[in-house]
Amino acid sequence: MIFFGGNACSKQAAPINCSRMIEDIIHAEGSSFELGPGQRVFLAVERQIPVSCKDSQEFLSVKAFSALASGRVSEAERLVEELGWRNTDQFLVLSAAAYLIIDHRRLDGSLDSAEALARRYIQLSPESIRGWHLLGEVMMENDRASDVVSALDEMKALRRKSGLLELHDSDVDYIPFLSEMGRHQDVLVIFRAAENSIPVWERDDLIFSALLAASELEDDKALERLISETQSRRPDVASGDGFKQIRQSFERIKALNASAPTSDEP
Repeated sequence: MIFFGGNACSKQAAPINCSRMIEDIIHAEGSSFELGPGQRVFLAVERQIPVSCKDSQEFLSVKAFSALASGRVSEAERLVEELGWRNTDQFLVLSAAAYLIIDHRRLDGSLDSAEALARRYIQLSPESIRGWHLLGEVMMENDRASDVVSALDEMKALRRKSGLLELHDSDVDYIPFLSEMGRHQDVLVIFRAAENSIPVWERDDLIFSALLAASELEDDKALERLISETQSRRPDVASGDGFKQIRQSFERIKALNASAPTSDEP
């Protein structure tokens, strides 16, 4: 109640924007939701926000981050499950918390648990590109090529639906698995997309996957360029027997094609 000249007037308080308040505190502490606020940041948030914000999604997510940073992974999982992994791509905080939990399980070798969590993520948010990427990463650790490629195919479909490029430079880790499954065109698309942004030439497995893809597709122009680039960028790879076999095979085919009669000759 506010009094003006003896008359009582009511004034409705502005609603508290818990999300903005918590985000401002986190940034003031030199962190971010994407980095995963730790225990120090959580305590700062808990100390500064009003009681009404302590049931908010953002606060519980920061609490999950804190639990994860302190090694209390089961507690973090419970908090994320309590929040519900629904529409996660619309909520950066919850999505990041779920991602970090699954990634933690993957890195500590708990692959069965990581797979179960990733599949749970996808079940509750089937159009989450991030969820399918997480599952793909877990499958990579398990060396399950067909499941890796299936996860990538789901990502491609979701990207296409969203008007995005189906394949891009961030997919480089999928290249060896695509090669194993004979998906050579996808290998070349990703390799070309990544050349100017990611050090693909530092990884022998990516180079040989691209060389094999061009060879299998009989894409002479691509293969000639890849051979030349390998000789220039990676002389150590070019001096190896595997590369020499690819180069010599290409040169033999090129010589045969050059000596073959054209259709205009009698």
